[in-house]
Amino acid sequence: MEIPDLPLPDLLKYLRNAARMTQAEEAERLCEHTGTCTLTRHEVGRWEQGRVRPDAWLPALAEVLGVDLEILERAPSKKETTASYPVPSSYSGQEAEVSRWVTGKRSGQVSDIDVLLRVADGLQLPAAARHALGLAAGPAPSPRPTGPRLAICGSRAPGTDPRAIDSVVPHLARLLAVRPYRLNHGPVGIGIEIATYIADHYAPPGQGAAIGIFGHRNVIGDADLIVAIGGAAGTATELDLAITMRKPVIAIAACGGAAARFHAQAHTDPSLRPHLTDIQFAWLGEPAPGPHLTAIITELLEPAP
Repeated sequence: MEIPDLPLPDLLKYLRNAARMTQAEEAERLCEHTGTCTLTRHEVGRWEQGRVRPDAWLPALAEVLGVDLEILERAPSKKETTASYPVPSSYSGQEAEVSRWVTGKRSGQVSDIDVLLRVADGLQLPAAARHALGLAAGPAPSPRPTGPRLAICGSRAPGTDPRAIDSVVPHLARLLAVRPYRLNHGPVGIGIEIATYIADHYAPPGQGAAIGIFGHRNVIGDADLIVAIGGAAGTATELDLAITMRKPVIAIAACGGAAARFHAQAHTDPSLRPHLTDIQFAWLGEPAPGPHLTAIITELLEPAP
């Protein structure tokens, strides 16, 4: 097959269509090829939209799509469209050129000195541009997740199942390491454990500390989804608040404790789980629901358009 000279996002879409696969089918084959359970069609869509370059997945993509790895590696990424930043009106003759410099589209008509003069006159630069000019100390800031917010509630309290919790933590850590979700958790418990696991195994840039949130209402107040793992009275309070605030809850029965009690209650009262299908709810009652758990979270936080 002749491979067209396309940017990587367009090339991936072209090859997938040539192989007569949907995004979901491609994600499934990649999971089978790599033994990973967290990849979904949403991630494949991001690759094809040019929002994320899947460098770590290129070897598997080459195998699944039937193309030489070198072709994928040398395909250029699409350039992201960046917003312009305003400059003071006293330099109205060069606003466009300065704006292009700030957003990384330097031209020969504006020098670093021109931009520094405009900074002195009040030009507000994004953090990355300030570091590029040497105006800020330390390493350039790493981008922080800006996606949906996930609250992890629970602990290894008496009455919980430590082996079930052990099986769930790596799956959630992997999900949070690869997806742009923001994490809420208290100062102690499973949330801190997952944050520590992420730091130890994935070493994400810019993660210096795991900061817990004090106050049950504060943990879940701005969350888009609540995940309950084990826990005791404090977790039960958070789950009660979540229901009062109409927050969707996922409770993992196998972990025991407050999570198991909530799952049992939701079994007899389906109004507590309108966001879950009967199959999804049954999965959450399995002894080792880790792979299903990450798929359910992704579907709830990233619904198909």
